[in-house]
Amino acid sequence: MGLAVTEDEEMFARLTESGARVATVTFPDLGKVSPLARRALPRVLDLNARLCAAADRHGVAVLDTFPHPVTADPRLWSLDRMHAGPLGHARIASGMACTLGLPGHDDWAAPLPRLAPVSALRTASGDARWAVGPWAWRRLRGRSSGDGRTAKRPEPTPWARPHVAGSQGEAEGRAGFPGG
Repeated sequence: MGLAVTEDEEMFARLTESGARVATVTFPDLGKVSPLARRALPRVLDLNARLCAAADRHGVAVLDTFPHPVTADPRLWSLDRMHAGPLGHARIASGMACTLGLPGHDDWAAPLPRLAPVSALRTASGDARWAVGPWAWRRLRGRSSGDGRTAKRPEPTPWARPHVAGSQGEAEGRAGFPGG
């Protein structure tokens, strides 16, 4: 996690030094999105705190989604529960517009109309079907998720950042990436 924030901070520094107005977003309470993710809460809180501190050091605008209950509403998430769905993207865009001071977006975190209550057992069984079901089905058929796929790089070879012609840092031959 430290590396991710270090890379974000490096990006914040380079972008803000160039004069760009930079914005970022924190992670929502993932445990409320999917009960299986509750164990990640301490890491999410730490990552969000580090991200906010890095953003603060560089004057980066932050849309803090964590404290807003609407961000855990299942209707904002795609079926994989890892990515926002169309409504989620619309809310994030509206939240970012609000964060950047654009008028007409103060209600981005307003709750959606209430859904009928769902029992914890039904929620957990849905999570289990989503997370365990495909894995179990493959095992019953004697298959693996990697069957029929080939490696992107089947032979071990040294890796180097790709060279992008015309990019900043071309004179150093590193496509504008630090350490690249």
